[in-house]
Amino acid sequence: MRKFLIAAAILAGLGAGTAHAAVIVHDDPNDFIQNYRDHHPGTPDASLDITSFSVDLINGTFLLDAIFAGSIIDGPALGDFVLGVNTGSGTNHGFDALGAGNVLFDKVIVLGKTFQTTFNGHPLTATPITNNGVTNEFRLSFNVADFPPGATLDPSHFGFNLWTRDGTGGINSIADFAPNNATISAIPEPTGWALMITGFGLAGATLRGRRKSAAARLA
Repeated sequence: MRKFLIAAAILAGLGAGTAHAAVIVHDDPNDFIQNYRDHHPGTPDASLDITSFSVDLINGTFLLDAIFAGSIIDGPALGDFVLGVNTGSGTNHGFDALGAGNVLFDKVIVLGKTFQTTFNGHPLTATPITNNGVTNEFRLSFNVADFPPGATLDPSHFGFNLWTRDGTGGINSIADFAPNNATISAIPEPTGWALMITGFGLAGATLRGRRKSAAARLA
């Protein structure tokens, strides 16, 4: 299924006056990898179905947010949320067989359903979030300084991809990628900024049109 990349609204840093934009991937629900479906008959685990994934970089800290189709704490106890990061020397790790040959990474952060892990010797804890009575989201933050030396990309252009596994091991356990067959960076590329600005313009035009229509009805 197609993934949609959206540059979110520009956020002004309080006090510092800096500006940045989170990059959000909206992922179609129930778009499990066919290979996973073939090896997992029955109803797929909705807690492994990514519906949204965002990356932001603020003052040297990466902020990641992921939303899923089902509860990530009430479902099966097994399962992993895997974050692949490309710091400049990323290569594909056998995902060609899944149609995801452009998922490049050289660093990995693996979160089990305890939401605690260690990355380069630094303990990390994700925060589960409840929406409308369902805990289907988590947030994770970690510092640029947590990465080992040797990155050839600026941190603002690190590539990120999130995928899920059912915990059984092997390539057949991989359920969903976001984005599909690609990576995203914390700062939009120029085309992303252009799309965002165009979006602002369309939103403004729509708002102006509604105001004119309302004024006409009142005249």
